Amino acid sequence: MSEILRIIIAIAATAIVVVGLLYAAGVVNLHQPVKVNQSAIPAAVNSGEGTSNGTSNETGAIYNFIQEGSNGTFVPDSTGNYTLTMINVTPYTFYISDRPVKDAGFVPMKQFLDTFSWGIENPPNAAIIIPSAKEDEDTLLVSLTNPVYVPEKELLTYNATILKSYKGKGLKQLVTFNDPMIQKSFGRVTLIIDSCPDFKFYCYSCNQDPAMACRYFMGGSGWVTEGTCWDGWKGCQPCHPQQIIEDCNNQCPDCQQTCDGTSTCMYCFPGFPV
Repeated sequence: MSEILRIIIAIAATAIVVVGLLYAAGVVNLHQPVKVNQSAIPAAVNSGEGTSNGTSNETGAIYNFIQEGSNGTFVPDSTGNYTLTMINVTPYTFYISDRPVKDAGFVPMKQFLDTFSWGIENPPNAAIIIPSAKEDEDTLLVSLTNPVYVPEKELLTYNATILKSYKGKGLKQLVTFNDPMIQKSFGRVTLIIDSCPDFKFYCYSCNQDPAMACRYFMGGSGWVTEGTCWDGWKGCQPCHPQQIIEDCNNQCPDCQQTCDGTSTCMYCFPGFPV
């Protein structure tokens, strides 16, 4: 393993320790996260391979999310992609950002997985880092979908696709260390996940039943793609909610109507059908 990559892993490990100490000292409070005005949240930039139309604010905060396990496996599945398994996984996901918004903290694993954006069309990118592996097989850039967490077994799995290229910002320092492949089984593993990706939001008109529209995507007013931003325990949230409504109104003819004196569209949050 190269010295620079060792430094990157050490920084990630230090971030975990620091956040833990801050929590113990009462500086970071898991139960009372700071409430942020969503309309002013800076976008968390991803923009790696497979991302959509670049609607994220490119000047926004870049977050990384860190997960660790004592060992794991990376094996091919029937689709030609892979299954990443992390064993004895730490039950928290740690997050950290640099300028212009310096932020750090951690959330329970299930909370993170339930509130992050795992869209199949634009999945988040991540770096799998194996500290004990040989230098030519210790780092692999992938995209992740379908997280499954089994807390009683301390087990976490993902469907993973190897990236052919990466053009984002959150993992750019790891691109030069990216290897063609990693071993099928390995010891300690660190997973560094990129910022919240852009996400497709489903627009529905005021004449539609929102519960039906969001759960089953029935009726059909249309879709818009917008950036999502990390918002603590709320996870990946729309960076600019009002912009989504305006785009829905502009793009979807069904929204150009009046219901009870209101002329507007609404939208479904990513991953949260009501």
